[in-house]
Amino acid sequence: MKQSVLIFAISCLLASCGSNDSADHQHAAAQTSNVNKAVLEADITDGRQVVVLLADDNMKFNAKEVKVKAGMPVELTLKHTGKAPKATMGHNVVILRPDVVVSDFVERANAAAATDYIPEELTGQIVVHTRMLGGGESDTQTFTFEKPGTYTFLCTFPGHSMIMKGKFVVE
Repeated sequence: MKQSVLIFAISCLLASCGSNDSADHQHAAAQTSNVNKAVLEADITDGRQVVVLLADDNMKFNAKEVKVKAGMPVELTLKHTGKAPKATMGHNVVILRPDVVVSDFVERANAAAATDYIPEELTGQIVVHTRMLGGGESDTQTFTFEKPGTYTFLCTFPGHSMIMKGKFVVE
């Protein structure tokens, strides 16, 4: 009798541990999958639109789309929430003008290691960019979109732009 009660108790304990672990794993997976689906709308503070983008060691931004208004200053902060150094997992945010051929820009950026993957000859194609960051660092840039439209943003560290990209939708 005592043995069957003990087996029952152990079985319940093991089942509940597995269940919680599975639930935690599913919750973490849901959070991870939502990271690249998020739509951010700028917070309006003191006459400016505040946008905070997060980038991590898994090469992900916390948003695929950011909504802002034309003609109003945007305060864009990039925070590298990971721990990896800039040399191995650097991140930046580069916002390109709407008429830029993204693949051509990325190809040139990959060859611009000396300027932190910002090709100097193509700065006219950039609305704004942050500096390249290592884990734990952040950078803030303030700028204004003069015209409504859809603007591509991406990280120019080699190989990252395939995953780390999105759109600023300017109304």
